[in-house]
Amino acid sequence: ALYDHMSARLRDRLSAALAQVTLANGSLEAALRDFYQGQLERDWYLLSTEFNLYAVRQPLVARRLATHHRALREALISIVEESLARHGRRLTADRDKVSRLLLAIHDGNQVQSLMEPDTLDAGDLTATFAGAIMHSVSAEIAPATQSRAGTD
Repeated sequence: ALYDHMSARLRDRLSAALAQVTLANGSLEAALRDFYQGQLERDWYLLSTEFNLYAVRQPLVARRLATHHRALREALISIVEESLARHGRRLTADRDKVSRLLLAIHDGNQVQSLMEPDTLDAGDLTATFAGAIMHSVSAEIAPATQSRAGTD
């Protein structure tokens, strides 16, 4: 229940952060830097790492946690696809692999920033490179496709 609750909070915060990109012509980098501010991310990262370590040692727990991870990846990639669509783009790469890549960067950045807080800010790698990654795994939607998409 705690994992689901925290995943929902993470999803809602990310969705709100990405919505800011279009509301005031804000940049993806600035929105993600705002997303990573605060204690919630640090505490949640530490707790989820404990969940993951326990699950690695317990196959039954691993299967249950994998179900939660799949749901989080699906929510994440849906948010990403919505954000891309608002910018006239669509994914061209495998949805699951893109969501795994984004989470791997997020997790790696979190642990590195906790280990070296004076060298790397939380979310710095994600904020700096997310735009380039999203551009490389997406393409512009053809104008005829965009107009049809808006009428469905």
